[in-house]
Amino acid sequence: MPKAVKDEVKKRVLEEECKIAYSGPAIAANRSYVSLSAGGARLAFTEQQGKSLPVFRNAVMLSFQEAIALKNVLADLLKDIEAKTTTAK
Repeated sequence: MPKAVKDEVKKRVLEEECKIAYSGPAIAANRSYVSLSAGGARLAFTEQQGKSLPVFRNAVMLSFQEAIALKNVLADLLKDIEAKTTTAK
């Protein structure tokens, strides 16, 4: 398969995956919890207002490879924001 065709297929797949990723609502959360087990990393998200107990919102289980990939993506996306936030203090 020629490179141009491969690139077009990749682009279409990525566009379709992005449509799927944004097809549902985003749930508000202001607290997160991470626990590790033999199967991977469990990320749980809750929302807490005032002094009340947090309310469970969502949780996902990621393999260690997926958790590391998420860590790398977040680190890359947030590095400029983190630099601005830490220098503003």
